[in-house]
Amino acid sequence: MYKRFTLGLIALACATVTAHAGWEYTAVTKAEGGKHSDMQDTKVHALVDGTKARIEFAESKNPLMGAGTYLLTTDAGKTARLVNPGEKCYSEWDMKKMMGMAGGIMGMMNMKVKDQKVEKLLEEKGPSLLGLPTTHYKFRTSYTMEISFMGMTQANLHGQRAGALDHDRAQG
Repeated sequence: MYKRFTLGLIALACATVTAHAGWEYTAVTKAEGGKHSDMQDTKVHALVDGTKARIEFAESKNPLMGAGTYLLTTDAGKTARLVNPGEKCYSEWDMKKMMGMAGGIMGMMNMKVKDQKVEKLLEEKGPSLLGLPTTHYKFRTSYTMEISFMGMTQANLHGQRAGALDHDRAQG
Protein backbone atom coordinates (compact mmCIF):
# COMPACT_ATOMS: atom_id res chain seq x y z
CA MET A 1 0.00 0.00 0.00
CA TYR A 2 2.82 2.41 0.90
CA LYS A 3 4.55 1.70 -2.45
CA ARG A 4 1.36 2.52 -4.37
CA PHE A 5 0.92 5.75 -2.44
CA THR A 6 4.56 6.72 -3.10
CA LEU A 7 4.25 5.86 -6.81
CA GLY A 8 1.05 7.90 -6.97
CA LEU A 9 2.82 10.91 -5.46
CA ILE A 10 5.74 10.52 -7.88
CA ALA A 11 3.32 10.32 -10.84
CA LEU A 12 1.49 13.43 -9.61
CA ALA A 13 4.79 15.28 -9.21
CA CYS A 14 5.84 14.32 -12.75
CA ALA A 15 2.51 15.51 -14.14
CA THR A 16 2.91 18.81 -12.29
CA VAL A 17 6.46 19.30 -13.60
CA THR A 18 5.25 18.50 -17.14
CA ALA A 19 2.43 21.02 -16.88
CA HIS A 20 4.89 23.60 -15.59
CA ALA A 21 7.35 23.03 -18.45
CA GLY A 22 4.96 23.36 -21.40
CA TRP A 23 3.95 26.23 -23.66
CA GLU A 24 0.51 26.99 -25.02
CA TYR A 25 -0.21 29.59 -27.66
CA THR A 26 -2.60 30.69 -30.38
CA ALA A 27 -1.38 32.11 -33.71
CA VAL A 28 -3.46 33.80 -36.40
CA THR A 29 -1.97 34.13 -39.91
CA LYS A 30 -3.41 36.33 -42.67
CA ALA A 31 -2.03 36.56 -46.23
CA GLU A 32 -2.91 39.28 -48.73
CA GLY A 33 -2.33 39.34 -52.48
CA GLY A 34 -2.18 36.53 -54.98
CA LYS A 35 -4.97 34.42 -56.39
CA HIS A 36 -5.31 31.86 -53.58
CA SER A 37 -3.66 33.72 -50.69
CA ASP A 38 -6.75 33.24 -48.50
CA MET A 39 -5.89 29.51 -48.32
CA GLN A 40 -2.95 30.57 -46.14
CA ASP A 41 -5.21 32.26 -43.57
CA THR A 42 -5.18 30.12 -40.44
CA LYS A 43 -5.75 30.17 -36.72
CA VAL A 44 -3.85 27.50 -34.80
CA HIS A 45 -3.80 26.51 -31.16
CA ALA A 46 -0.59 24.81 -30.08
CA LEU A 47 0.56 22.88 -27.02
CA VAL A 48 4.31 22.27 -26.79
CA ASP A 49 6.14 20.35 -24.08
CA GLY A 50 9.78 19.54 -24.71
CA THR A 51 9.98 17.33 -27.80
CA LYS A 52 6.20 16.84 -27.98
CA ALA A 53 3.69 19.15 -29.64
CA ARG A 54 0.11 19.27 -30.86
CA ILE A 55 -0.88 22.04 -33.29
CA GLU A 56 -4.60 22.20 -34.02
CA PHE A 57 -5.99 24.13 -36.98
CA ALA A 58 -8.95 25.92 -35.42
CA GLU A 59 -9.68 27.91 -38.60
CA SER A 60 -8.25 27.15 -42.05
CA LYS A 61 -9.27 27.21 -45.71
CA ASN A 62 -6.33 25.00 -46.66
CA PRO A 63 -7.71 21.73 -48.11
CA LEU A 64 -4.83 19.72 -46.65
CA MET A 65 -4.94 21.21 -43.15
CA GLY A 66 -8.56 22.24 -42.71
CA ALA A 67 -10.29 23.28 -39.52
CA GLY A 68 -10.26 20.47 -36.97
CA THR A 69 -7.12 18.75 -38.29
CA TYR A 70 -4.01 18.74 -36.14
CA LEU A 71 -0.30 17.93 -36.27
CA LEU A 72 1.37 15.73 -33.65
CA THR A 73 5.06 15.21 -33.01
CA THR A 74 6.84 13.34 -30.24
CA ASP A 75 10.41 13.72 -31.52
CA ALA A 76 10.92 17.50 -31.77
CA GLY A 77 9.51 17.67 -35.30
CA LYS A 78 11.66 15.02 -36.97
CA THR A 79 8.42 13.28 -37.84
CA ALA A 80 4.90 14.64 -37.74
CA ARG A 81 1.49 13.10 -38.06
CA LEU A 82 -1.31 15.05 -39.69
CA VAL A 83 -4.55 13.79 -38.15
CA ASN A 84 -7.93 14.41 -39.76
CA PRO A 85 -10.57 13.30 -37.23
CA GLY A 86 -13.43 14.10 -39.63
CA GLU A 87 -12.08 11.65 -42.20
CA LYS A 88 -10.80 9.29 -39.47
CA CYS A 89 -7.36 9.12 -41.06
CA TYR A 90 -3.81 10.35 -40.58
CA SER A 91 -0.62 10.64 -42.58
CA GLU A 92 2.92 10.44 -41.29
CA TRP A 93 5.56 12.88 -42.53
CA ASP A 94 9.31 12.32 -42.39
CA MET A 95 10.39 15.95 -42.25
CA LYS A 96 14.00 15.31 -43.32
CA LYS A 97 12.82 13.61 -46.53
CA MET A 98 10.22 16.31 -47.15
CA MET A 99 12.83 19.05 -46.73
CA GLY A 100 15.15 17.20 -49.13
CA MET A 101 12.40 17.16 -51.74
CA ALA A 102 11.62 20.81 -51.05
CA GLY A 103 15.32 21.63 -51.43
CA GLY A 104 15.26 20.21 -54.97
CA ILE A 105 12.29 22.37 -55.86
CA MET A 106 13.88 25.39 -54.18
CA GLY A 107 16.76 25.16 -56.65
CA MET A 108 14.30 26.30 -59.34
CA MET A 109 12.79 28.97 -57.12
CA ASN A 110 13.94 32.38 -55.98
CA MET A 111 12.39 33.65 -52.76
CA LYS A 112 12.82 37.13 -51.25
CA VAL A 113 11.50 38.29 -47.89
CA LYS A 114 11.35 42.03 -47.26
CA ASP A 115 9.64 44.63 -45.09
CA GLN A 116 9.88 42.44 -41.98
CA LYS A 117 8.21 43.96 -38.93
CA VAL A 118 7.59 42.70 -35.37
CA GLU A 119 5.28 44.63 -33.04
CA LYS A 120 4.61 43.83 -29.40
CA LEU A 121 0.87 44.43 -29.01
CA LEU A 122 0.46 43.45 -25.39
CA GLU A 123 2.47 42.55 -22.31
CA GLU A 124 0.46 42.14 -19.14
CA LYS A 125 0.36 40.17 -15.95
CA GLY A 126 -1.21 36.77 -16.53
CA PRO A 127 -2.97 34.50 -14.07
CA SER A 128 -1.06 32.41 -11.56
CA LEU A 129 -0.09 28.94 -12.78
CA LEU A 130 0.96 26.30 -10.27
CA GLY A 131 1.46 29.11 -7.78
CA LEU A 132 3.85 31.01 -10.04
CA PRO A 133 3.24 34.34 -11.79
CA THR A 134 2.89 34.42 -15.59
CA THR A 135 3.14 37.04 -18.32
CA HIS A 136 0.69 37.26 -21.23
CA TYR A 137 2.13 38.54 -24.54
CA LYS A 138 0.71 39.31 -27.98
CA PHE A 139 2.88 40.01 -31.04
CA ARG A 140 2.18 40.86 -34.67
CA THR A 141 4.74 39.95 -37.32
CA SER A 142 4.44 40.90 -40.96
CA TYR A 143 6.56 40.59 -44.09
CA THR A 144 6.30 40.57 -47.86
CA MET A 145 7.41 37.40 -49.61
CA GLU A 146 8.19 37.49 -53.30
CA ILE A 147 8.54 34.15 -55.05
CA SER A 148 9.83 33.60 -58.57
CA PHE A 149 9.39 30.11 -59.99
CA MET A 150 10.68 29.45 -63.48
CA GLY A 151 10.32 33.12 -64.45
CA MET A 152 6.87 33.77 -62.92
CA THR A 153 6.77 36.13 -59.90
CA GLN A 154 4.15 36.51 -57.19
CA ALA A 155 4.27 38.70 -54.08
CA ASN A 156 2.20 38.10 -50.93
CA LEU A 157 1.94 40.12 -47.74
CA HIS A 158 1.97 37.80 -44.74
CA GLY A 159 0.95 38.75 -41.24
CA GLN A 160 0.82 36.72 -38.11
CA ARG A 161 -0.74 37.74 -34.86
CA ALA A 162 0.30 35.39 -32.12
CA GLY A 163 -1.42 35.61 -28.79
CA ALA A 164 0.07 33.47 -26.11
CA LEU A 165 -2.70 32.16 -23.92
CA ASP A 166 -3.23 32.85 -20.25
CA HIS A 167 -0.45 30.62 -18.99
CA ASP A 168 2.40 31.43 -21.34
CA ARG A 169 5.42 30.89 -19.22
CA ALA A 170 5.72 30.59 -15.49
CA GLN A 171 8.42 32.76 -13.97
CA GLY A 172 10.33 32.19 -10.82
